[in-house]
Amino acid sequence: HKSAGDSGFSLSYTQSAMNLLLLSGLLALVGVGMAIRRPPPESSCPPCPLQERWLPLMSRTENTELRISRLSTRVDDLRQRLDSAKEKAQEYKNKYLDLQDRVDELEGTGCERKYFQCGGDFPKCISDILVCDGHNDCENGHDECDKVCANLVPAGATFEAVLDPNTDTCTQRKPEHLSVLITGVRKADYYTSRVKISAHITVKFHAGGVTHEAVLPVKGYYNYAQRMLVFLPPEDDGLGIICIFRGHRTDRCYASIMREATLDPCSRFVLYKKE
Repeated sequence: HKSAGDSGFSLSYTQSAMNLLLLSGLLALVGVGMAIRRPPPESSCPPCPLQERWLPLMSRTENTELRISRLSTRVDDLRQRLDSAKEKAQEYKNKYLDLQDRVDELEGTGCERKYFQCGGDFPKCISDILVCDGHNDCENGHDECDKVCANLVPAGATFEAVLDPNTDTCTQRKPEHLSVLITGVRKADYYTSRVKISAHITVKFHAGGVTHEAVLPVKGYYNYAQRMLVFLPPEDDGLGIICIFRGHRTDRCYASIMREATLDPCSRFVLYKKE
């Protein structure tokens, strides 16, 4: 049997052990907190040699990309300025050529109607029927050059015009809009100076407060020497159309509605070729 003294000693020892355990736990928690708050130690390792070599290269690469971006912006700006200058130059060129064409028109070719001017140092007039016939009748070959013998009204070409009904003194419809679709082109072997043309002329006009549309099948021809498109009258009113390409312009022709019997114009407009 244990005595009362032994029991007290045991309790005292147990209590002391528990206090030591609690103190150890507190010390452990304090150590963890200090470890969390303590900044990480600086690395004592020297910089990596590979990293030292790549950092300057990366810096140069970034600078090069920045310079390329700036140069690209300057190139785009320069391209826009060049395009604008090109458009202005073409505009001035067209104005100059238009003026030159007008002067040539006022001065005339020196040839009678239905004759072609060879031009050059020794001007010469030849008949229209000799132009684009496959033989050089002009000493300089101007009557057979590609520019003269180009058909400006090929099949599939479309022309449009806006008309002023108030200046129309002959048509019954007095159209406000007119379009031409070339539906066929045929060149005869025995008459190569002209090309036979078939087309559809569509006119839009107002009558009784309503817009109407009429489609007229027409026949005609293109004269190489005069650069002239002629449509014969499609109806019984005897009204045809003559359209002349002037000077350097190939994207438009200057048209007149004319009476077949007298060739007097009664309406004038410009037909523009659609792209």
